[in-house]
Amino acid sequence: MWMYIDHDYTNTCMLTYSGEFVDLANPKVSDIRLRDIAHALSNICRFHGQSEDFYSVAQHAVNCSLVVDERWALEALHHDDSEAYLNDIGRPLKGMLSEYRAIETAWGKKISEAFSLDMEDESCYNEIKRADNVVLLAEFRDLMHNSEEYLKNRGFQESPMVAKINPWSPKQAEAKYLLRHYELRERTQV
Repeated sequence: MWMYIDHDYTNTCMLTYSGEFVDLANPKVSDIRLRDIAHALSNICRFHGQSEDFYSVAQHAVNCSLVVDERWALEALHHDDSEAYLNDIGRPLKGMLSEYRAIETAWGKKISEAFSLDMEDESCYNEIKRADNVVLLAEFRDLMHNSEEYLKNRGFQESPMVAKINPWSPKQAEAKYLLRHYELRERTQV
């Protein structure tokens, strides 16, 4: 039997991997920790867990950072970071949840501020959306059954990334996500 247990903290607080409490309804820059994000995203499966093998949001983010225009690679790596706090909700369901989108936007703004990202730039947004679709199409090709039928008439203009996706374990995904962040951060500091 499924049961929800409410603690005394508040109805909107959660405990993170680092042991900190964050209020989901009131994100703060001080709540944002790279280690929490990398750990959570590496343990969240894309596609509501419906893929052939476990495939993490962290690996998806790394892939996006590799196919995007280099100047937006750090932003692409972090484009789904809010899911570390809010979980991954697939496009079909997310489109029906306007309140979720507002909360996701608030978290995205705080994450952008915490990592000094330029997510508000329209060129950045368009390039990340393109890269997200390029990776998404490869994910469907390599990880999902009956994907050709599902993708028919969805209006994608992009082609899938060429490289075949071989899912990483959560530990590998966490390590590679962190490594990619530090590699890109070092490049932007030069």
